[in-house]
Amino acid sequence: MVKLLGMLFLLFPFLSYASSSLQVVTDNTSVEAGKPIHVSIIAKNIDNNLSLININHLKNNFGLEIIESSNKSDGETAVQELKFDLYPRETGLTTIPSISFGGHKTTPIKISVNMATEINGTINFESSYNKSTVWQRQQILITASVITASKFARIELSDFNKTGVEIFKTEPTQVQLNTGQFKHTASWRLFPLLSGKQVFTPPSVNYRLSGKIQRKFFPPAREVNVKLLPSYIPPLMPVGKLIVNNSISPDDVWNIEVSSPDISPTSLASLTLPLDGITDIKLGEVITTAQSDDHFTHHAPLLFTNSRLIKLPSLVFKTFNPITGKIVTQRTEDRSFIVISTWLKIALAVILTFIIYKLVFKLLRCTNSIINRNKKITTLINSIPDAKSPQELHAILNSYAEIQEWGSNLSLHQWSAIWSQKKTHSADTLINELSLACYSRDLANISQTELNKKVCELINQ
Repeated sequence: MVKLLGMLFLLFPFLSYASSSLQVVTDNTSVEAGKPIHVSIIAKNIDNNLSLININHLKNNFGLEIIESSNKSDGETAVQELKFDLYPRETGLTTIPSISFGGHKTTPIKISVNMATEINGTINFESSYNKSTVWQRQQILITASVITASKFARIELSDFNKTGVEIFKTEPTQVQLNTGQFKHTASWRLFPLLSGKQVFTPPSVNYRLSGKIQRKFFPPAREVNVKLLPSYIPPLMPVGKLIVNNSISPDDVWNIEVSSPDISPTSLASLTLPLDGITDIKLGEVITTAQSDDHFTHHAPLLFTNSRLIKLPSLVFKTFNPITGKIVTQRTEDRSFIVISTWLKIALAVILTFIIYKLVFKLLRCTNSIINRNKKITTLINSIPDAKSPQELHAILNSYAEIQEWGSNLSLHQWSAIWSQKKTHSADTLINELSLACYSRDLANISQTELNKKVCELINQ
């Protein structure tokens, strides 16, 4: 009996070790793109702390999100569990690779990844890397697009963090395709600061609909070769194409715009303006404003006391062209303009204000004159139907001539001649009838009412 107990005591460590195990459990082996596989790693009677396990190798084929870790023991069996979600990076067949921990190794698990679907049809996820080989500080663009029938869907890029890499995000855009679907696109802009081969494992592209994240798409991991910049390239020299424009604002500020779709915003913001060599022009403190991550404007006030012609010198910028592997020198255009001193500006402003005042005053007088004249003409026209005699009509026509500044006390034939000069239609026939009515009433064969009507029609034309 004592010998049996001694043998069991000696075999106890081996029995304990034999009862330890490591297992990977998934809720499914088939999943749609953008949806997670719920995974648990269960370690039994393993002394190592499961929460410290390194499963970063899973990120090559999956997006990884840790949920929680837990442990429990009933006195005989100690169980540790680590729960996490895996999002396949590509459709088709993929594999959850073997996981090693505490001397144990799990069996790989095959996963089938299907196309994402929704009520209105499929959801297509696309991603691309613009380059596989770059220089240090040269842009790597990882572009992600989601094509869906949902007009009100949105995408958002998760924060991408990687040591030795500057990373920025572009704002999502939406375009409608000829198929009627909508394409949502956004990009990460990566600028590697260290040379060597690097693997990039992008985080999630969140697909939102009705205010909630419905899916999380993870672009594939890729290896990019980052070449070391030549030793003669200064540490702050921008890498990429630089666009420079300069102008003079009305408040005598020299505005120097620098922009680039492929230079790091950090390099662009810290770009040193070559103003030190300028001696014949005094500049105030330069203020920099950002229109966006890739567009900055430097405002340099021009200081002067006398009015004169100023010639702004050409500014020289140097950048590294990643395509040719050479330094590129850019020069801004020379600009000449006349600056006006403050006191002269004030004097010109006063003179201009006075001229404008006079013009406005004259315009108001002319306008009032036209309004008054039209009122008088309207009153005359309204009085024509009430005329009692041809002589009264003659008087009305003379009043009309005075209002139009044609003269006063005009005879009927003088009035008719001036009318023909001023107007496009003749009044001779009506004036002859009115003359007969005034001076030879017996020969006139037209009534007063008809005369009134014809005179009224003539003036209203």
